[in-house]
Amino acid sequence: MRWRLEPRTAVPWWLEVVAPLAALGLTLLLSALMFAALGYPPLEALHVYLVAPVSSPSCASRRSPCCCARWG
Repeated sequence: MRWRLEPRTAVPWWLEVVAPLAALGLTLLLSALMFAALGYPPLEALHVYLVAPVSSPSCASRRSPCCCARWG
């Protein structure tokens, strides 16, 4: 029996929801493991890189994470 690749006729709705959430979860998990392997507290390191730049008062007035990274 030979395998054939055939295009899907329709993508299930649950796959459109689960795939991005799984990607986000795996990214956070692997990042936390990487920080732990480097000797940093994983939750604190993720907070420093993901939450702190966007929640600072100087960045809140610019209303964009891109602007926050650029004008820092």
